[in-house]
Amino acid sequence: MALVRWRPMMRPILPIEEEVNRIMRNFLRAFGEEESLFETFPAVDIREREDSFIIEAEIPGMDKNDIKVSIQDDVITISGEKRREERVEDYEEIRIERSCGKFSRSFRLGVPVEADKVKARYKNGVLTITVPKSEKVRGKEIPIEVS
Repeated sequence: MALVRWRPMMRPILPIEEEVNRIMRNFLRAFGEEESLFETFPAVDIREREDSFIIEAEIPGMDKNDIKVSIQDDVITISGEKRREERVEDYEEIRIERSCGKFSRSFRLGVPVEADKVKARYKNGVLTITVPKSEKVRGKEIPIEVS
């Protein structure tokens, strides 16, 4: 049997980080904090087109009336409250992983946008927001006349 030298500094740090995050999540929940500093909700994808931004946020299991979208200058904010389902007294909860509580995420788009033309649609748990860019940003092509 060969002896293997133990080198504690050579062990990967990632499992330790995951364990610390788990402990912190449990600690915060013990004091009534439903949101963790280590989790971001909702998960968001932002794409840019020549004339607009498309923002898609995964917000499953919510009613559209519990979600708000607001825009101030070039900052768009998605906020709301994910409510916990009514508790039924004829069972014991073994594990609760679905988060609930208030949430808010803001994104600076970095260019002027047309706030009055923003459109939001919520379907199958995905909120899709279309934010048109301002005419100033898009630019305008000038046609050349032949004389």
